[in-house]
Amino acid sequence: MKRLVVARTSALGDVLLCTPALAALKEAQPEAHLTFVTSAPFAALFEGLPFLDAVVPWDLHRDRSRGGIRRLAARVLRPGPVDLYIDLQNKVRTRLLGHRLRPARRLVYQRRSTGQALLALVGYDPPRTHPHATRAYLEVLAPLGVRPPPAGALRPTVHLEEAARAAARVRCPEAGAIAVAPGARHATKRWPVSHFAEVARTLCDRTGAPLLAVGGPQDGPLLDAFAAAVARPVVDTRDLDLPVVAALLERARLLVSNDTGPAHLAAAVDTPVVAVFGPTAESRWAPFGAQVVRTEIACAPCTNHGGARCPRGHHRCLRALAPDEVLAAALPLLEAAA
Repeated sequence: MKRLVVARTSALGDVLLCTPALAALKEAQPEAHLTFVTSAPFAALFEGLPFLDAVVPWDLHRDRSRGGIRRLAARVLRPGPVDLYIDLQNKVRTRLLGHRLRPARRLVYQRRSTGQALLALVGYDPPRTHPHATRAYLEVLAPLGVRPPPAGALRPTVHLEEAARAAARVRCPEAGAIAVAPGARHATKRWPVSHFAEVARTLCDRTGAPLLAVGGPQDGPLLDAFAAAVARPVVDTRDLDLPVVAALLERARLLVSNDTGPAHLAAAVDTPVVAVFGPTAESRWAPFGAQVVRTEIACAPCTNHGGARCPRGHHRCLRALAPDEVLAAALPLLEAAA
């Protein structure tokens, strides 16, 4: 049996956006054995998907050294040699894994051209606006004759066990929560917490729904600031595994989010999303089916992934975006969900 191995380890949104490519690959080669290598915290989201034969979790803290990558490669190789390795990350760690696997053939996602990579080294990294990341991952498969699915079939996919859904019901017994995701890895992608609080208060007042704040342990200070600003009971997810977070989002009525992983997770479980964009391009990164809200400003988008500070020092792309504009996008989605 032909063995295919695909690797993408980070970040959460990017890993989710790979799943249409994985499904298309399996459809094109149904007899092949398809293994997906991804970051350990994400792996449980994909175990059980019908188009994956195996999911190998990669502990990036423990196994990022050469010795760790050697151990990981040994686990991947246990069922036998690899015929095709598809590197959808194209970073040093995934290239080293490919070297260890010694596949008969290799395909690699080109994150940048050589010229763009050289410019990025000196701090000039203009945003890529097309194609959408989902289609960019699918383009890697073109040499295999894999046909991209139609636009309506590009929703990311996760698998949820009943245990995750049961844990979600314990954490938030009432369905139909208003969910917000005020965090993001990069500071320039964060809409002000006070604005999130104003939107959340208004939506909860109108619906009587519970309030869910989505984020991980790294978002603790932001979640605390949000809870203080909104001044009402908040269920937050900082201590939960991702399958339980996904199950909570599945039960939510709506998610209002920055351009960050939880927005793609909500899209994967078919929850309506209002996505607030500032320095990044929605044509490249918008969650599937999301209602995108942004301020039209000449200098945005200005970056591929965000950064620690606005390159122009004013951050108007998000600071100038009023809560009323986000509410105008959210309220019709609430009515449709009802």
